[in-house]
Amino acid sequence: MKIKGIILILVLLFTLNGVDAQQGKKQQHAKFVYATSIGFSSGIGTLQYETHHLKNELPFFKIQQLLAYQFNNYVTAGLGGGIDIWQKTAFIPLYGSLHVNFIDRRLVPFWFMNAGYAFKWYGSQLPDPTYRVIHGATTGLHGETGLGLKINMNEKMAFMFSVNYTVQQSTIKYSTNGTDDTFSRLYTNASKDLFYHFLGVKVGILY
Repeated sequence: MKIKGIILILVLLFTLNGVDAQQGKKQQHAKFVYATSIGFSSGIGTLQYETHHLKNELPFFKIQQLLAYQFNNYVTAGLGGGIDIWQKTAFIPLYGSLHVNFIDRRLVPFWFMNAGYAFKWYGSQLPDPTYRVIHGATTGLHGETGLGLKINMNEKMAFMFSVNYTVQQSTIKYSTNGTDDTFSRLYTNASKDLFYHFLGVKVGILY
């Protein structure tokens, strides 16, 4: 009887261990995921050209869509695209994306990075009436990184909020005819390549 009892206990222990192992495996979800997000960013820093130091006060809205593969509950990588709408121009960034979760819980702090290239959608042909420049005149490299919090609603959907830093390579166009007010209001005859820097926030849904 004692031997049968011990055997029964061992069988139950092995069974429970097998169930726990299976549950542990199920918690590591490897699958394709999608994310849709919107955000707002505001310019930071100074734009320097010729002898001018123009404060970057440009705001822009962004809409992004991501297609990625979740390797486990911590690392996700994929491809994304979207549109960044500035005051008088817009960019279409295409990028590779890396997303890292710090823990595996319902509330998950995370870090992400996007890196790629942004194409032009449209642009203003007239200089800004105040500073007589054309911002974001050309295509260029695009990067974004940030920290955020993911709230897992269930196994198939999560809500995300992040604070992010964005950098956009482009060109500022301006006029060197400083004494000709009419010319500088209508035309530019010089340009400089530079980087536009932004800080912003973003919300989205992962599904």
